[in-house]
Amino acid sequence: MHYTDSFFKINMIIDPDLKWSSSHEKLIKTLTEERIKKINSYVFSRDKILSLYGACLANLAISDLLKCPIETLRFNHDPSSKPRLDPSCNLLADKVDYNISHTESAAIAAAALNHRVGVDSEYIKDAPFNVMPYVFNKNEIEYVEKKSTSKSCRFFEIWTRKEAYTKCLGTGLCCDLISIDTLNPPKGICIITHRIKDHIYSICAADM
Repeated sequence: MHYTDSFFKINMIIDPDLKWSSSHEKLIKTLTEERIKKINSYVFSRDKILSLYGACLANLAISDLLKCPIETLRFNHDPSSKPRLDPSCNLLADKVDYNISHTESAAIAAAALNHRVGVDSEYIKDAPFNVMPYVFNKNEIEYVEKKSTSKSCRFFEIWTRKEAYTKCLGTGLCCDLISIDTLNPPKGICIITHRIKDHIYSICAADM
């Protein structure tokens, strides 16, 4: 899947096989040493491949956004924060934000110009409804429980919206999650949610 407009790029891949092959060996050679180290730190090939896909999808999204070759992209890796584009690689580098998520057999990446961005994806399975009072807003709980059918799907709609929102703002899940109503986000913040096959993903964009 590929979505694009003048300031926003989204790429997603679903691969039910996830077996390391010569194609993955070729892909990994296109990445930075830091990213390769991170990919190789995973024990299971499934996690390695999803991390590889995420990095490649992010590079593709950024390349499309800046209209520049992927091989010209360079990143600064700060252990205390997520990687950022090196300002020396493009005049608009400091105006680009990107985020990656992967789960089960899917990876997704989003890049934005002049906006902060966060993305999260989840495989639809039996949802842990017992955590809702601790992480969901009252309005969000009512949305999940309004029908007896598809409750797990609605749970992961909210869960991915919450994750995408906090990743976009850079707070992570350490903030007061109950106070955040992702169905009615504050002005200047937009959250979209979609389902593809058995996966739910949400993307949050906010003004820089």
